[in-house]
Amino acid sequence: MALTLTSMLARRFAWTETAGGSITVGVNVRTITLTAGTYAIHAGPSSGTGADFLAMVVAAMDAALAGDSRTTALTISPTTGRITLTITGGNVAAVSFSSALDSLLGLISSGSAGASYTATVQPQQVFYSGSRLASTWRMARVVAADVTAAGVAYGIDSGLVRDEREQVFAKIPRDPTVRAALGQYVSALHPDDVRLSTRGAHAGEWTLDDMLAQAAGSTFALYEGNFQASLSDTSERYSLVAIDPQDVASPRVELDADGWEAWQRCTLRLIRSGTGTRA
Repeated sequence: MALTLTSMLARRFAWTETAGGSITVGVNVRTITLTAGTYAIHAGPSSGTGADFLAMVVAAMDAALAGDSRTTALTISPTTGRITLTITGGNVAAVSFSSALDSLLGLISSGSAGASYTATVQPQQVFYSGSRLASTWRMARVVAADVTAAGVAYGIDSGLVRDEREQVFAKIPRDPTVRAALGQYVSALHPDDVRLSTRGAHAGEWTLDDMLAQAAGSTFALYEGNFQASLSDTSERYSLVAIDPQDVASPRVELDADGWEAWQRCTLRLIRSGTGTRA
């Protein structure tokens, strides 16, 4: 039985490509013009830094198809985590996204006529989990202080405060091949062997390794336990977090069950800078 996708870790990324490809309606090729910016897949507000990339793409497609009386939607499956493009108002002849956009969305492009197109794999810049264990958020203050031999405390408080926690992502399939064999849709830990040398820079299915390969200096949006609710409720709150550089350099990975390599777990120290919603 497949685990339910309960949590989502979405990396904020810079998008610089304005040419998004095209959608063909009849014999007319409609060019999609995208907007450069910093986005996240799904876990972002409607505008501003870290905005929802899917909403931006939908707006661009709707603008391209305005003269054809068609509108579009990009939705994430609560079961598979894959994206579906739905076109309302009639079929189109083909969807031909640019290579970069198609890879990011999970390979949706198709030369066939239709009104619904589903990605082959999950989107990039995203990690899905079906089991999460964590300590509670705890306050951490930056101080320089000590206690004298007489028991008198002294020091300086910088006034800087942050929240930290140890996040354990459990029940992670070892790689995409194992994930598929297990009949699961939670994200895998490592890429397949042929992609180990291109972590964070390849087309196709992404893994936790791919996320960590781009984690230095990155901000992530974390839905923890409320990913399913976030698909229909824009008020569901996510945490904005960074991953401790030590865990980026050397993730704490272990077998989830002794003697069985198929399932693994990874512990990451997260530092929270704020929260947000899709509203």
